[in-house]
Amino acid sequence: MKRLKTIIIPLSFPVIIFIFWANSSFMELADFAWRDVLYILRSSTTTSPQNSVNDVIIVAIDEPSFKQMKLRWPWSRTLHASLVEKLSSAGAAAIVFDILFPEKSSDESEDAIFAEAIKKAGNVVLAANLTITWRQGYETYFIEEPLPLLASVAASVGMVNFYPDGDGSIRMASNLVDTRPSIALAAVTTALKQKNIKTEISTLNLTNSSVSSNYLNDINEGERFFIDYAGKAGTVQAVSYYQVINNMVDPSLFKDKVVFVGFIADSAVEVESGADAYPYPFMRFTKKMIFGVEIQSNVVRTMFRDYPIREFPIPEVKWVLFYILTSILIPVRKNPFYLSLSTIIILILTFTSSILIFKYKGIILDVMPAVAGIALNGIFIGLKEFIQSYKEKSVLRKAFDSYVSPDVVASIIANHENLKLGGEKKRLSVLFSDIRGFTTLSEKLTPEELVSLLNDYFTRMTDTIFRHNGTLDKYIGDSIMVIFGAPVWSDNHAENSCYTALEMKERLAEMNQKNYTSDQEKNLVLNQGRAINNTTIAIGIGINTGEMIVGNMGSLRRFDYTVMGDEVNLASRLEGVTKVYGVQIIISEETKNDLNLDKFLCRELDLIRVKGKHNAIKIYELVSIRPASESDEKCASLFLDALETYREAYKEGRWDDAIAFFQKVLEYKHDDAPSDLFIERCKMFKKIPPVETGQEWDGVWVMSSK
Repeated sequence: MKRLKTIIIPLSFPVIIFIFWANSSFMELADFAWRDVLYILRSSTTTSPQNSVNDVIIVAIDEPSFKQMKLRWPWSRTLHASLVEKLSSAGAAAIVFDILFPEKSSDESEDAIFAEAIKKAGNVVLAANLTITWRQGYETYFIEEPLPLLASVAASVGMVNFYPDGDGSIRMASNLVDTRPSIALAAVTTALKQKNIKTEISTLNLTNSSVSSNYLNDINEGERFFIDYAGKAGTVQAVSYYQVINNMVDPSLFKDKVVFVGFIADSAVEVESGADAYPYPFMRFTKKMIFGVEIQSNVVRTMFRDYPIREFPIPEVKWVLFYILTSILIPVRKNPFYLSLSTIIILILTFTSSILIFKYKGIILDVMPAVAGIALNGIFIGLKEFIQSYKEKSVLRKAFDSYVSPDVVASIIANHENLKLGGEKKRLSVLFSDIRGFTTLSEKLTPEELVSLLNDYFTRMTDTIFRHNGTLDKYIGDSIMVIFGAPVWSDNHAENSCYTALEMKERLAEMNQKNYTSDQEKNLVLNQGRAINNTTIAIGIGINTGEMIVGNMGSLRRFDYTVMGDEVNLASRLEGVTKVYGVQIIISEETKNDLNLDKFLCRELDLIRVKGKHNAIKIYELVSIRPASESDEKCASLFLDALETYREAYKEGRWDDAIAFFQKVLEYKHDDAPSDLFIERCKMFKKIPPVETGQEWDGVWVMSSK
């Protein structure tokens, strides 16, 4: 009896899964997800025939058209008439407006001009839309149709409605919508009538306005069919409306093609009730919806390709095959290794079979029920090893996930043997940042306001740090300390620290924008990060690169991962120096030397000796990522010339020459704080020379405070 149970339970388990699957909306969503995977894998081979789009092209009402033509929607119908004339002259097989024209223009003469152009072309398809509303248990149907003047001269009128699946995604279409032809069917019918395009469609029944097919002859007029998407949004060729109007496109591009005219622009939000965009199979991976006119173009392509996608024809056979695959695990149930190996192989074969059948035959075989049965029947594989390692990994994750990115945590766990109490010397980069005037700021805010402000600030800064693979060492009051290059080593830790600093500057500007009161104040926040009222903040950032001790410091019971050494202290000093020079970011010469200066614009600021250090160091302002603005590049170049003159000025007392150079910098950047500082310093040196007469001056400025 016991042996029988060990067989009956695995045999019964798949049946339970399949019954649950057939009655679960969640499982239906899993099927939709797998179909999306099939679509994306099928389209990944760009050279395959299913990716070619030769019969359809889109004239896009897009952002460039709005900018170039400088017109608000709705556009003049005389403009549409001009477009029709150009497309007709170019030999378009059908001109399809995926736009509703239900009302008269303010100038009815424009409607007459548009109607005349439609009539003359003889192959223009207009759009209609079916709206269904539910009121107290009954449905109300309303159809928006084209203006009768336009509809009477159009070659056809087609419905633009879509049929979303249970998850809202558009995977299917229909030839008919409420007994009326879809706009895609109207387009194909018009194209074949007018231009006799050579297609793969074997038969066209013009009497009932439906495309029939030898390959899939069981699709009737109103039955839904799968859309054969050529690829993700943008695969169907599109040209801007303004380019066609201004004769900037080769007319041969439209010859013998179905030409759709519709919105491919987020600006549609301004011209209709919302952007004409919808979820579709590729959205799961691209995170971007597809515009309605692109869907209609793909539906036309599907018709031209003879409805190539269909479901597995005999569902019963599918379920039997899945049950057999799931049951294969029973003979190896007692051996974890073979059970694991068998599960993996069967899953791979199941997925691969579905992918190949869809890719080469266009048959959708939903394998998610089988995958669930196989996976859940073999779920205990490796369970014992997982339990043994769980505690160790959870300790490491808890220790690191609050101050490094998830990717770094994963790397630490994978190489946890390298982490132990103690430290090692490494060349790393360290960043310190601090809020300016925090004490004053805290006095002006209530405790609740201060906490809210700090939480917002720290969240933005921490997200930026993690994005560039930084390790958040600690928060020190309103300050932040960050390590780059440890615990996971990276060769470009200096560059990552600079990218982080510049993005922290941007995120702070975005945060401060919430509180600006004028355009002038907004520009101050964006460009300099200055505090403009009680709830905006400014920061200083110091970065240094060098040899330092890194590791777990503390006791066996409690330790922190941190860095220490003179180079760490120098980074902290540089953060304080930003207040002296009036800039946001200062880096050391060691950090600058580790950068690719084609990527960053750095301005040499001074040669200083910080408190507690004997040797002088060069410091640089990290200005921006390159390419930088012309004014920033010019300012940095002029400032370097001024700095060289300043360092030589003491020999002949040429302080006025140095002042003149710094004033040139102010002509390019009138609020340049370092130039103002050196002008005042030169004036001071004119009265009190930096050294005794006859002595050599090393040009070093000694910082008297931290």
